[in-house]
Amino acid sequence: MHPFIHIGPFQFGSYGLLIIVGVFCGALALRFQARRKQFPVEDALYAYLYGIFGLAIGAKLLYLIQALPYFIADWDSLVFDLSFFADLLTTGFVFYGGLIGGIAGAFIYAKQYRFKFLYLIELIIPALPIAHAFGRIGCFMAGCCYGIHYDGPISICFPSTSFGPVGTPLFPVQLLESALLFMLAAFLLLYDKRAKAPRNIIGCYLFLYGIIRMFTEMFRGDELRGSFLFFSTSQWISVFIILAGVVLLLRFKSVTVPGAEFRTSPVTGNAVVDSDLTCPGDMESADDNAECPGDTESADDNAECPGEAECPGDVVDEDIDSSSSPSESKHL
Repeated sequence: MHPFIHIGPFQFGSYGLLIIVGVFCGALALRFQARRKQFPVEDALYAYLYGIFGLAIGAKLLYLIQALPYFIADWDSLVFDLSFFADLLTTGFVFYGGLIGGIAGAFIYAKQYRFKFLYLIELIIPALPIAHAFGRIGCFMAGCCYGIHYDGPISICFPSTSFGPVGTPLFPVQLLESALLFMLAAFLLLYDKRAKAPRNIIGCYLFLYGIIRMFTEMFRGDELRGSFLFFSTSQWISVFIILAGVVLLLRFKSVTVPGAEFRTSPVTGNAVVDSDLTCPGDMESADDNAECPGDTESADDNAECPGEAECPGDVVDEDIDSSSSPSESKHL
C-alpha cells in the first residue's frame, strides 16, 4: 500500500525496512533459544548471519530462474537499460530459494566451526517464520506477491505507486500468510520448549510451512512466479518440502546436544566444550610439575589421589602405583 516510508527528510523502501525488522526480531528469538539451550549466543548469531547471506543469494537466484522467460522476451531492456538491470538486482526474491540458500549458509558455518549441523538448524528454525512474516508484510506494503481478484469485505486496492495492479480489488494474501507464519513461529517455540518426547523441529517446520504455502498459493494472483501443469512453481516445491518434513518426523530423532568435539568460538577465541566431554580425570594438568595431593605420605599406603577418579569406560593397569598423579597414569 505504501512502497516508501518517509521519516523526516529520509525515504526508505518499506519492503527492505520490514525485512530488516524481521531479521532483527528473528535474531532476538534466536538469542532466546540459544540461552535457553545453553548454546554460545555469539556462535548462534554468526550462524544466523551466514544463513541470511545464503538466503539473499538463494532467493535472488530462484527468482531469476523463474523469471527467465520474461527476461528473454525483453532482452533489449535487460542489456541496454541500466535502470532495468538495477531493479533486477534489488527487487524480486523467492522464499524457497532463500530457504535452500539459508540452509547452505548454516551448513558452511557448521562445517567451518565443527558444529553438529542438525542441531544448529534446529536452533535457528523458530527464527525463520518470524523474519518471513515481516517480509510478507513488506510485500503487502510494496504491492508485490499480490492476491487474486476478490471483490469482498476484506479486499484491497493498490495505489498507482505500488507494484501491484492499480484500482483492482484483490485478496490480501500477503497478510494471510504473514498471520499464519506468526502462528507457526509461536507453535515452534512452544513445541520446542515443552515437548518432552524426542521430536524434530526441522521436520515440523518443513511439514507445516509446506502446507501453509500450498494453501496460500491458491490465492496468489501474480503470474511471474511461474507454473507447471496444475501447480505453481512454489506449490511443486511445497510438495517435496512436505515429504521431506514427513521423513524427518518419522525417521529421525531430534538432536539435543550441541556437538561432540572441542571447538573455538569465532568471537571470543575461547575453547567451547560440546556434548561428549572428556572425563575431568582424563585431562592432563596444565602444569606437568604439579603434585597430586595424594602423593603426600599417608598412614594408609593404599590411599588414592582424588584426581585419579576413573572415568567410566577407562581401564587402568592394576600394576600402576596408586600414588601416581593422573598425568602419569597409563591406560591399556
